[in-house]
Amino acid sequence: MKKVNLLVRILFGAAFVAFGLNFFLHYMPTPPMQGAPLDFMMGVSKASYFMPLLGATQAICGLLILIDKWQALATIMIFPVVLHIVLFHVSIEPKGLPMALVFLVMNLILANANKEKYKALLKA
Repeated sequence: MKKVNLLVRILFGAAFVAFGLNFFLHYMPTPPMQGAPLDFMMGVSKASYFMPLLGATQAICGLLILIDKWQALATIMIFPVVLHIVLFHVSIEPKGLPMALVFLVMNLILANANKEKYKALLKA
């Protein structure tokens, strides 16, 4: 299981570092959008703080997960982003749903690997 966790940590962390930095460096092309996905992105972009905050959150959490520094915290912090990605693909753009679900599973694997660190948070 340790090898699976290591592989997931590297893949998940590296992906979020890459996607997070892309918000600022624009080295990956953005696929053309139309209809509901375009409307959604235009709406989100109206709040000028949101996209830079999202990119920074992805890059920082991805880096922390990748280098195994505060991984438990970064795994929790990135979960709402991953959940949002899944819900976007469920409700607006279904063709990206399989990859979104892979990221959700990877996030849950990392959370499970850190479950002992969360016990204090979950005490009643």
